[in-house]
Amino acid sequence: MDTTMKRKGLYQKGTCIKGFTLVEVLVAMAILTITVVCFTFVFGWNYENIFLMGDKSKAVAKAQESIERLYVDINDNDVGLKRIYNPNELYIYDETEPGNYYIEDNVTFALEGKEVEGYKVTVIVFYKNGERNAKISSYIMKDTSGS
Repeated sequence: MDTTMKRKGLYQKGTCIKGFTLVEVLVAMAILTITVVCFTFVFGWNYENIFLMGDKSKAVAKAQESIERLYVDINDNDVGLKRIYNPNELYIYDETEPGNYYIEDNVTFALEGKEVEGYKVTVIVFYKNGERNAKISSYIMKDTSGS
């Protein structure tokens, strides 16, 4: 009797049917598992950063809105932030307020070769429960029109 017939499936017409060994399958599964875990970690980290950047964008928008309101009226008390009179307290977080702002008066600034007087406004808006903040500083010229 032919030896190829005795082995039933190991040899077919003189060619060897190849397959993976158990060790090869386990190694392939380990590599696949490590790859999936790495992608899951990166995806989760990116997902968290998307929300963090969204919170930061909201904080920057709130700070910009406050600066614009102060640009219209430097004495506006309804900017939605707490006015600080000591610049050292600017970064102190208060749970009841979204942020702080400080106005430095009588600041001179060179504009087109002339010195103009105005205010240096610094706005800090906190996010992520006060762990992080967005800061915007701007110069607002004093109204010299007399109105």
